[in-house]
Amino acid sequence: MKKNVLLRTNFLVCIVIVIGFVVTSAISYKSNQGIFRKDIESVSRLTSEGIYHQIDTIFTKPINISLTMANDSLLKDFLEGEEEHLGDRDFIDTMRDYLNTYRDKYGYDSVFLASVKTKNYYYYNGLDRVLQEGDPENVWFYSFLEQDTDYGIQIDNDQVEGAGNEVTVFINCRITDGDGDVMGVVGVGFRVDSLQALLQGYENDFGVNAYLVDEEGNVEISGTYTRFQGDSNLFEGCAFAKLKDTILGSREGTQNLWYSSKKSSGYVVSRFIENLGWYLIIDHDTTKLNERLSLQLLREMTIVVITILLVLITITSVIRRYNKKIIELTVKAEKVHQAVFKEATEQLYENIYEFDITHNQAASEATSAYFESLGAPPYPLTRPWASLPKSRSRRNTGRDISVPSIRTTCWKPLRTEETICSMTS
Repeated sequence: MKKNVLLRTNFLVCIVIVIGFVVTSAISYKSNQGIFRKDIESVSRLTSEGIYHQIDTIFTKPINISLTMANDSLLKDFLEGEEEHLGDRDFIDTMRDYLNTYRDKYGYDSVFLASVKTKNYYYYNGLDRVLQEGDPENVWFYSFLEQDTDYGIQIDNDQVEGAGNEVTVFINCRITDGDGDVMGVVGVGFRVDSLQALLQGYENDFGVNAYLVDEEGNVEISGTYTRFQGDSNLFEGCAFAKLKDTILGSREGTQNLWYSSKKSSGYVVSRFIENLGWYLIIDHDTTKLNERLSLQLLREMTIVVITILLVLITITSVIRRYNKKIIELTVKAEKVHQAVFKEATEQLYENIYEFDITHNQAASEATSAYFESLGAPPYPLTRPWASLPKSRSRRNTGRDISVPSIRTTCWKPLRTEETICSMTS
């Protein structure tokens, strides 16, 4: 019975602690998750907004300058009379000074002019080369002429003398005559590493990945990659590949999307940059954050398990000590009671004998010795009262019924031959 009480007590305490932990942890986990999600959304949107405006500023100026050059009548006059001055050093120097003036004034890494008639490629130091068709290095020129756009952006290596073959972002603008025929291509260029440094700065500061991709999803520029290194489609094998149509299918406003896959989970913000014809995509991977939340939950579970063990040990120890104390007090009180009872009865009666009627045996050694002195055979057990239970159970109709021990106490009053008995349980 004592063990059952202790077991029930420990079980109830465990249930209360576990329920409290589950409720508290669930509320805490959901609350933290909600806070983190809002923080991620806010950071990602602000990052996208910041990069968008800076990129728009970076590209707007060179695009406008290139368009201004493309509509410059001086430049058109130069191209119209180019064939008459082939090999003329003064003519080439004039073109060089024109291009170098723009380079010095605006601080660009490259300023160039390519003629449709002669295929000559001029830059800020003069004539560089002739753009031969079929040369892989000149594909950009012929591809742009086939496009029906006023300007385009090309990421390529700068082959002119002194440029060190650096990867450069070129703004190509079409020069047309009064009839709309293409006369040449003019533009400026700046090193791509400055743009990559911008993306890397945001990536390091806010823990995101930033990409500029074309309308097919090919990465033009990222913090560690450029289109010049080869074609690489962002949506091939990435965690948010299934969002490709949603992201590339919208040019209006901003797309804010949560994603989850076997690889990872996170938040994506995409925005179309009209001037470039590219999409700015910000990917905020939340896999590590989710792992931290799970680890925190595991730590809380560990603390609760340790707490439960300590509580159980404490409760078990307290209850056992309490029971032991109760037993000691009960035994002490019983001994005192028996001593007082014995002292009182001995003054009235000569002898007192106790019988355990339930188990059909003497209830004390004195009673057993008395019957032996009268010649009665001893009980089969030497000390039955020391080993037999005070009660027993019998099976009845499927239920346990406890039968208490019944004890009969007999005594012989002084100066009389009568024997008086009383029954107790």
